[in-house]
Amino acid sequence: MIKLNKDFIHSVTLSTKEIAPDYYKYLPEIKILGIFVRSAGVYDTLFHTRVLTQEEVDARFKVENNTVYFKPYVSIKFQNKEVHTKFFDTHGAAVEYVQKLNLDNSKFIIWK
Repeated sequence: MIKLNKDFIHSVTLSTKEIAPDYYKYLPEIKILGIFVRSAGVYDTLFHTRVLTQEEVDARFKVENNTVYFKPYVSIKFQNKEVHTKFFDTHGAAVEYVQKLNLDNSKFIIWK
Protein backbone atom coordinates (compact mmCIF):
# COMPACT_ATOMS: atom_id res chain seq x y z
CA MET A 1 0.00 0.00 0.00
CA ILE A 2 1.36 3.40 -1.05
CA LYS A 3 0.30 6.84 0.19
CA LEU A 4 0.33 9.37 -2.68
CA ASN A 5 0.07 13.15 -2.21
CA LYS A 6 -2.72 14.64 -4.34
CA ASP A 7 -0.96 18.03 -4.54
CA PHE A 8 1.60 16.56 -6.95
CA ILE A 9 -0.84 15.07 -9.48
CA HIS A 10 -0.12 16.30 -12.99
CA SER A 11 -2.93 14.50 -14.82
CA VAL A 12 -5.53 11.75 -14.47
CA THR A 13 -6.44 9.63 -17.50
CA LEU A 14 -9.47 7.37 -17.76
CA SER A 15 -9.41 4.79 -20.55
CA THR A 16 -12.25 2.40 -21.19
CA LYS A 17 -11.86 0.36 -24.39
CA GLU A 18 -8.27 0.59 -25.48
CA ILE A 19 -6.80 -2.10 -27.68
CA ALA A 20 -3.62 -3.52 -26.18
CA PRO A 21 -0.36 -3.03 -28.15
CA ASP A 22 0.23 -5.40 -31.08
CA TYR A 23 2.70 -7.51 -29.14
CA TYR A 24 -0.16 -8.80 -26.95
CA LYS A 25 -1.99 -11.28 -29.13
CA TYR A 26 -4.69 -13.83 -28.60
CA LEU A 27 -3.61 -16.99 -30.38
CA PRO A 28 -5.94 -19.96 -30.78
CA GLU A 29 -5.06 -23.52 -29.90
CA ILE A 30 -3.15 -25.52 -32.51
CA LYS A 31 -3.22 -29.31 -32.76
CA ILE A 32 -1.30 -31.37 -35.27
CA LEU A 33 -2.37 -35.00 -35.52
CA GLY A 34 -4.11 -34.68 -32.17
CA ILE A 35 -1.00 -33.33 -30.41
CA PHE A 36 -1.15 -29.88 -28.81
CA VAL A 37 1.43 -27.61 -30.42
CA ARG A 38 0.17 -24.39 -28.89
CA SER A 39 -2.43 -23.74 -26.23
CA ALA A 40 -4.98 -20.96 -26.67
CA GLY A 41 -4.32 -17.78 -24.74
CA VAL A 42 -2.91 -14.27 -24.64
CA TYR A 43 0.73 -14.16 -25.71
CA ASP A 44 3.36 -11.49 -25.06
CA THR A 45 5.53 -11.39 -28.19
CA LEU A 46 7.58 -8.26 -27.46
CA PHE A 47 10.96 -9.86 -26.70
CA HIS A 48 10.08 -13.53 -26.79
CA THR A 49 6.82 -15.37 -27.15
CA ARG A 50 5.34 -16.44 -23.85
CA VAL A 51 1.79 -17.20 -22.85
CA LEU A 52 0.47 -14.99 -20.06
CA THR A 53 -0.90 -16.71 -16.99
CA GLN A 54 -4.63 -16.49 -16.35
CA GLU A 55 -3.88 -14.23 -13.35
CA GLU A 56 -1.92 -11.81 -15.57
CA VAL A 57 -4.74 -11.74 -18.12
CA ASP A 58 -7.45 -11.29 -15.48
CA ALA A 59 -5.55 -8.41 -13.86
CA ARG A 60 -5.16 -6.18 -16.94
CA PHE A 61 -6.82 -7.57 -20.06
CA LYS A 62 -10.02 -8.82 -21.60
CA VAL A 63 -10.39 -10.69 -24.87
CA GLU A 64 -13.31 -10.03 -27.22
CA ASN A 65 -13.55 -11.59 -30.69
CA ASN A 66 -9.89 -12.65 -30.52
CA THR A 67 -8.78 -9.03 -29.89
CA VAL A 68 -6.91 -8.18 -26.69
CA TYR A 69 -8.12 -5.05 -24.88
CA PHE A 70 -6.96 -3.42 -21.68
CA LYS A 71 -9.58 -3.47 -18.97
CA PRO A 72 -10.90 0.00 -18.08
CA TYR A 73 -8.18 1.82 -16.16
CA VAL A 74 -7.25 5.03 -14.39
CA SER A 75 -3.72 6.30 -14.82
CA ILE A 76 -2.43 9.02 -12.51
CA LYS A 77 0.69 10.91 -13.60
CA PHE A 78 2.61 12.93 -11.05
CA GLN A 79 4.82 16.00 -11.53
CA ASN A 80 7.96 13.87 -11.13
CA LYS A 81 6.82 11.76 -14.17
CA GLU A 82 5.88 8.81 -11.94
CA VAL A 83 2.74 7.01 -13.19
CA HIS A 84 0.38 4.77 -11.23
CA THR A 85 -2.24 2.74 -13.09
CA LYS A 86 -5.21 0.89 -11.63
CA PHE A 87 -7.36 -1.54 -13.67
CA PHE A 88 -11.09 -2.11 -13.12
CA ASP A 89 -13.57 -4.76 -14.24
CA THR A 90 -16.13 -2.24 -15.53
CA HIS A 91 -16.25 1.25 -16.99
CA GLY A 92 -18.60 2.31 -14.16
CA ALA A 93 -16.11 1.27 -11.48
CA ALA A 94 -13.35 3.32 -13.13
CA VAL A 95 -15.58 6.40 -13.44
CA GLU A 96 -16.67 6.01 -9.81
CA TYR A 97 -13.02 5.88 -8.73
CA VAL A 98 -12.21 9.13 -10.57
CA GLN A 99 -15.27 10.84 -9.08
CA LYS A 100 -14.21 9.68 -5.62
CA LEU A 101 -10.74 11.19 -6.20
CA ASN A 102 -12.34 14.55 -7.01
CA LEU A 103 -14.77 14.50 -4.09
CA ASP A 104 -12.44 13.14 -1.43
CA ASN A 105 -11.19 15.96 0.81
CA SER A 106 -8.13 14.11 2.02
CA LYS A 107 -4.67 15.18 0.88
CA PHE A 108 -3.52 11.62 0.08
CA ILE A 109 -4.57 8.74 -2.15
CA ILE A 110 -4.11 5.27 -0.67
CA TRP A 111 -2.92 3.11 -3.56
CA LYS A 112 -3.26 -0.66 -3.27
